[in-house]
Amino acid sequence: MLASNQMRLMKQLGELFLRSGLGVFWLVLMVSGSGCVVRAAFSVALAWDPSSDTNVVGYVVYNCVVDTNHINSIDIGNQTSATITNLLEGVTNLFFVAAYDSDRVESVPSNLIATNLPGTFPPPTISAVADYRLGRNSSTGPISVTIGDAILGASSLSVSAWSSNPTLVPNGNLLLGGWDSNRTVTVVPVLEEVGSALITLSVSDGVTNASTSFLLVVDPALSSDLVHLPIEAESATLVSPMAAAADPGASGGQFIATSDFGSGTATFGVNIPVAGTYLILCRVLAPNQSDGSFIVSADDGALDILDASQGTWTDGWRWTIVNWSGGFKVSDSVVDESVFPFTAGQHTITFWGLHPDIGLDEILLTNDRNYIRVRPELTVPADQTINELSTLVVTNTATDTNILTKALSFSLVGAPEGVSLDSDSGVLTWTPGEAQGPSTNLITVKVTDNGSVRLSDSRSFTVVVNDVNSAPVLSVPPDLSINELTTLVVTNTASDPDIPANQLSFSLVEAPVGVSLDPDSGVLSWTPGEAQGPSTNRITVRVTDNGSPPLSDSRSFTVVVNEVNSAPVLTPISDQVAFAGIQLIVINSATDPDIPANILTFSLDPGAAAGAVIDPSNGLFTWTPATSQVSSTNSVTVRVADNGVPSLSDARSFNIVVVSPPIIEAVVATSGSVRIAWSAIPGKIYRVQFKSNLSESSWNDLNGDVVASGFTATKTDVIDSNAQRYYRVALLR
Repeated sequence: MLASNQMRLMKQLGELFLRSGLGVFWLVLMVSGSGCVVRAAFSVALAWDPSSDTNVVGYVVYNCVVDTNHINSIDIGNQTSATITNLLEGVTNLFFVAAYDSDRVESVPSNLIATNLPGTFPPPTISAVADYRLGRNSSTGPISVTIGDAILGASSLSVSAWSSNPTLVPNGNLLLGGWDSNRTVTVVPVLEEVGSALITLSVSDGVTNASTSFLLVVDPALSSDLVHLPIEAESATLVSPMAAAADPGASGGQFIATSDFGSGTATFGVNIPVAGTYLILCRVLAPNQSDGSFIVSADDGALDILDASQGTWTDGWRWTIVNWSGGFKVSDSVVDESVFPFTAGQHTITFWGLHPDIGLDEILLTNDRNYIRVRPELTVPADQTINELSTLVVTNTATDTNILTKALSFSLVGAPEGVSLDSDSGVLTWTPGEAQGPSTNLITVKVTDNGSVRLSDSRSFTVVVNDVNSAPVLSVPPDLSINELTTLVVTNTASDPDIPANQLSFSLVEAPVGVSLDPDSGVLSWTPGEAQGPSTNRITVRVTDNGSPPLSDSRSFTVVVNEVNSAPVLTPISDQVAFAGIQLIVINSATDPDIPANILTFSLDPGAAAGAVIDPSNGLFTWTPATSQVSSTNSVTVRVADNGVPSLSDARSFNIVVVSPPIIEAVVATSGSVRIAWSAIPGKIYRVQFKSNLSESSWNDLNGDVVASGFTATKTDVIDSNAQRYYRVALLR
């Protein structure tokens, strides 16, 4: 059983124990009374519970430095404790134990225990690299560096590299090679780029690292030593069943091939005059569509595949490229292009036969990554017909039946305005404008490779553009606000995109009563009536062209009509004659034009005769003049006001002349007539009325009113001498 303090230590560590077919056990650090790890020259003491499995015959203790890939192991035998010495200082050390049986089959590991040991951990070392200068479109070849570590083996160290100028040298163009303490870096600048970049190399042991830098200058003034090394395939050292065969279509009349799948080799000795990265090009014949043709190795290094079909199979001799994952890929290369870093001097290249009857005629080694041997072939679309304002999208394609087919760019030789062409994909787009239809247009496209001597191919096709009627575009006024009874005048405008423009006419789609629209000018006018305020009114206008077919555009705007209070109108009042002591009644009336009509209130302006009153609701005017006011003329102004906002009013004035009532002064009867005389006022009109009996309900008028010419007026009534009548006189005006 474990001691209680050891159990507490395990619980504090919180490690998950593992079960295996060889039992369950725990590993702990032995702890002294002070709680310090027991160390002697950086050593630790370990102890573990024995496995409960009876098949266990021994134990192995493992230890390593955290974050490194180097693990030490010690076979302890049938012991349950061990002391591990010579541990690294200044790092975190990790320990675990595995049990094993008589067949040396190990269990899964025990729990993990880690401890920090004081001290320092020495960093790895890396040698300096001299600055490098080269010409455009060349590369450095493998540059040697030496790495080391005072504690760990050089094989466990990792090397990385990066560039300060990825435009000139992307990080993907830093090719790392070598093994153990002897490492290499090959720098491949991007094609056609010049300038400088600081290249940094870093070595890491997983805990610490060291680095060195050197300056790479790509100088356009320096010439690039371009190498092209052609080698006949039959000159290789051949191992059966790889053998030479005759073919008049092959270079030198011979080629090589294997007769047995995966057997036979051809080894070429090559003297590389200039260090750099090289392409391996091959002239091959593939009578079928097999992808894997040969396996290729340079200097017995990583293997590459020579794919004879290259995605576009043909049964004729063709140039292709060694292109699979064994070679180095640089970030600016085509997808299937591998480069091989070679130092200057002697090298070997070996071809293993893979598929029988795949012929190899010759190989070519070149550091010219722009090298292309044949002219690209361009294919353009068939002749096209589209409508103006519609978008044409077509794809031009090109093939290079040999090498570097992606190193092609498309361009326009001749095309109408607006045509665009993607230089990489060959996708052509064009939206002909209104002025470009109808028309017939010739488009000429060119494809160009990026070889040292640039080759190109050009083709043309025709695009017929049909004229299409386009809808006019209408512009209406913004939303508006006006008062009722005021006139709105606005202009709607429209344009027609057709060339020449069509004739346009305006019309109303939706509008309130009273709106008018000139069909030619687009001028709209409206005077909202009293009943149309307040209101919000949507007006929709349409413009239509005379194209074939006619097309139109509609737009709407809103007119808010504000309610405006209008003044009431008082009916004119004629001058009046009032009799002293008799009440004068004048009925006044007024109208309000607002809808709904406002409430009206009548009143008298200051200056009215004393005692004159008017009913505020119905306008009834009453006044009884005094006897003392006889022969006076009194001016009265009647006003009517509404309850609108603001309150508005109307006023009318009239005169009241106060007179004595007419008094019959004499009634003279003669044979067949009666003459009536009464007091009068010159210029006033009087009417004589009669009754035959006072009990009659109404008075009868004598024919003919009398205009007084003096202060006495008369009227004669012709009657039967036996008749009886009662008379009265009324002042009319």
